[in-house]
Amino acid sequence: MGMPTSDSGDELRKKVSHIITWRSGTKRAPHKPLQLLLAIASTESGGPRLLSYATIEEKLRKALQVFGPVRKSDHPEYPFWHLQTDRIWEVKADCAVTLRRGSLNPTAKELRQKGASGGFLVNYDRALRDSLKLRMDLIHDILDTHFPPSIHEDILTFFGLSFRQEHDIQCSDCVHFRQRVLTAYDSACAITNYSVRMENSVLGVEPAHVLWPQAGGKDQVTNAIAMTTLHRKLFHLGVFTVDANCRIRVSKNARGSSGFEEMVGRFDGRKISLPADPAQQPSLEALAWHREQVFRP
Repeated sequence: MGMPTSDSGDELRKKVSHIITWRSGTKRAPHKPLQLLLAIASTESGGPRLLSYATIEEKLRKALQVFGPVRKSDHPEYPFWHLQTDRIWEVKADCAVTLRRGSLNPTAKELRQKGASGGFLVNYDRALRDSLKLRMDLIHDILDTHFPPSIHEDILTFFGLSFRQEHDIQCSDCVHFRQRVLTAYDSACAITNYSVRMENSVLGVEPAHVLWPQAGGKDQVTNAIAMTTLHRKLFHLGVFTVDANCRIRVSKNARGSSGFEEMVGRFDGRKISLPADPAQQPSLEALAWHREQVFRP
């Protein structure tokens, strides 16, 4: 008989919170978190426990391209194979899978040719299917640990996952951080100078972390820029960045309707509005991180 579902669920959340992700300083490697979200989405829609690598390869590759840092090549085979080391996942194939010479993982071609399928271990899969609460908690554990809130909904939509609003409640420290940033930027978007107030509330302008807290960034004014909610989302998705001279650089791959030009494109090369106090202006180190780890040139 398998473990009780509640015990398995608690154990799964604990293991997911300690998944082994590749690290090199503050560089991002969201491969395993994205693979897990894809698997949870399959579970939620009643899909099989073991997912064929050949079937999910392109979906995961696209997720890495949209929500991961720019790389010369993306490797969806890495999380599919290496999640086994976290003792929550297994991979089965038609015959023995051969690893690359001098490596701990097989090639994507090898996984396809051997008919490899992967997914949560049986007891964890059962726990996920039996508990909506566990699925929601695990989804938000992953999002909160690895991605800024401004793009959570985009990730959920990408994978076809549901969203539980009570996780959006702001803590007092978050509110104070927002107030400090908006005060430094005179309650206006640093990109567009947009500013709207209603009574004592500033509407539609939020602090955008430059170096994400998920990568070690702090809730400090020098690690944030005031932006409209739209520009904050685009900034966190790498549509534009800010260079060392505090000038806006828009991705050459970004395009859209006339609205895109009005809201984003025309600002390429312009200097952002900065706090009057130099000590509150964006950290050059944080800006460099954003250009290297988030921006899509």
